[in-house]
Amino acid sequence: MKRLTRAVLGMLVAVGLLIGGLSAVADDASEITDVLEVDGGALIYTITDGIGAITGFQGSPTDVTIPFSVAGVPVQAIAEKAFYECDSLTSVTVPEGVKLIGSSAFYACRSLETVTLPDSVGIISPYAFYYCDKLTSINLPSGLTALSDYAFYACLNLPELTIPAGVTRIGDYGLYACKSLTSLDLPRGLTAIGHYALYDCVGLTSLTLPDTLQTVGDYAFYDCVGLTSLTLPKSLTSFGAGALLACRALQTVAVAPGSTAFAVRDGVLFSADGSRLVLYPMGRDGAEYAVPDGVTEIAAEAFSMCKSLTAITLPSGLVTLGDYAFAQCTGLTDMWLPDGVQSIGNDAFYACVNLTAIDLPDSVTAIGEEAFCDCLSLSHVALPASLTDLGVYAFSGCESLTAITLPKALKTVGDGAFLGCSALSAFSVEAGNTAYVAVDGVLLSADGATLCAYPAGKPDLSYTVPDPVKTIAPFALARAIELTSLTLPEGLTEIGERGLAGDALLKSLTLPASLSAVGGGAFGWCGALTAIQVADGNPNFTSVDGVLYSADATILYAYPAGKPDAAYTVAATVDSIEDGAFAGATHLKRVTVQGSASDIGAGVFDDCADDLVLYGQPGSSLALYAHNHGLSFAETNDAPAATTSQIAAEPTSATPFPWGWIGVGAGGIVLLLAGWLLACKRRLPG
Repeated sequence: MKRLTRAVLGMLVAVGLLIGGLSAVADDASEITDVLEVDGGALIYTITDGIGAITGFQGSPTDVTIPFSVAGVPVQAIAEKAFYECDSLTSVTVPEGVKLIGSSAFYACRSLETVTLPDSVGIISPYAFYYCDKLTSINLPSGLTALSDYAFYACLNLPELTIPAGVTRIGDYGLYACKSLTSLDLPRGLTAIGHYALYDCVGLTSLTLPDTLQTVGDYAFYDCVGLTSLTLPKSLTSFGAGALLACRALQTVAVAPGSTAFAVRDGVLFSADGSRLVLYPMGRDGAEYAVPDGVTEIAAEAFSMCKSLTAITLPSGLVTLGDYAFAQCTGLTDMWLPDGVQSIGNDAFYACVNLTAIDLPDSVTAIGEEAFCDCLSLSHVALPASLTDLGVYAFSGCESLTAITLPKALKTVGDGAFLGCSALSAFSVEAGNTAYVAVDGVLLSADGATLCAYPAGKPDLSYTVPDPVKTIAPFALARAIELTSLTLPEGLTEIGERGLAGDALLKSLTLPASLSAVGGGAFGWCGALTAIQVADGNPNFTSVDGVLYSADATILYAYPAGKPDAAYTVAATVDSIEDGAFAGATHLKRVTVQGSASDIGAGVFDDCADDLVLYGQPGSSLALYAHNHGLSFAETNDAPAATTSQIAAEPTSATPFPWGWIGVGAGGIVLLLAGWLLACKRRLPG
């Protein structure tokens, strides 16, 4: 026993010394954090290895001058999120010696008007002044080398900015939506303007691009509605898609002599060799345009939003139509594509609402996603014999389309390719197609196992899905405008995403015992559907008062949108509410979530009543969801008091947890215990 006592005693002494010693070492190496009082509050600073940084704030500071030093140590950084969402801050002066403005340092400081920076600052990090929408004055230091991504995003009232000579890049979204910016000086030495960098800078009327510029990102000058002309420097090698999209006053683009990448013909921008039409200026005069011979590609966004054009003639050598090439050309009424065109890009004719006819040559093998989406007047399309791939939503929203025949070569029809084609009453499939078949006008896979698309305008009031069908593809039965009753076969195993969504007249539905998977929003927006029933013996799903749950009631899949109740309480066992579960449930005024429901999907409460109130626990996923989606939230009656504004709030500063002192204390307690054993050991027998 003596050996045991000595062992225990030795162990306790060693542990005590170890804990206390390690804690002391940790304290020696730890950061020093303290506060410095300023008007309206205090600044939190941290000193690490002889470097001082402002790391946070307390209270409501207003007019702040950052000190040169703290506790005798020079301040060299405004740390990440130091003034994050500091609504009280109106001005800040940063002293010489500070080198870094950290990421999100002044993020959403909604009252900040003036900022003074020293020339020592070399880095303004991403999001540094994000959404400082009252900022009117800031000087960029001479030591700055880059304008980072999102640095001045949505600084709505900033009127002018001079970018210093050392800056070589304006980052993505760098000056996004700086709507009041009327004067912008770009330095010689600038080589890159990022994606969306000057998007929606509506106040700019002129802009001189330096002769060192090499790349302009996608949508870089989108909606710069004041620009009437622009000259591209000879150094430019890359000009992004939609870089001048929605620049409605832009009449001409010029290129400096000596460019090896670009050329201009009659104010229209081309690649230097003339094979690629890059940009047709929106403000260019004339209702008709003939693309010159030699052009093989219409670049992405090239004619997008050119609403004044009523006729475009394409050359015989054309091969490719880029994404959004003619999107929202609302003046176009018809279009002829020459032989040789092989692919039609995504959204190529998106929302050409007056386009009534288009001639597709047999050379076309692929039609991209949403290529003709929302072409409201398009009444007839002859798909070419060579077509093999039809993208998702390719003809969605073509509400005048009355007939369609899928060619023999077609191998792929994307989900929702004909979604919302409300005049389409039947599909036809050319004989010899090995991928698809039409049965009573409904598009099925050739083996009959998948229901691919139900024509939205089919006049039948009821439909019985054929027995071989195992899968209803995403959107396959969506927006069937006449369907009031649907019978699903035993053997069906899956209903895809939004498979029956928007069937506004569907009144009843029973899911078979074989069903094992249901996609998000599968029954959303079914305004007449009052209950979703589940056949006996289904091991995966259950219906509770007409609401679809998983068999163990941990997942809520769908609440029928036509259910007349004004209030609903989600089962306490629910961990997950699936995408679109309550979509279109306009009768509901109150939804209560009793449990944690930690996973809440996308669009769960889309198109519900405007006065819907979500009830749940403060700080819950439901509360966060309501906060992020602008929905009303209130606490359940038994919840502790808290305000909605506290939801998802980020702390403006953090007080380091006193691990060192706890360690010393713990070590001391262990040593005291060891001492007690030492005093008592004489009384131990043996």
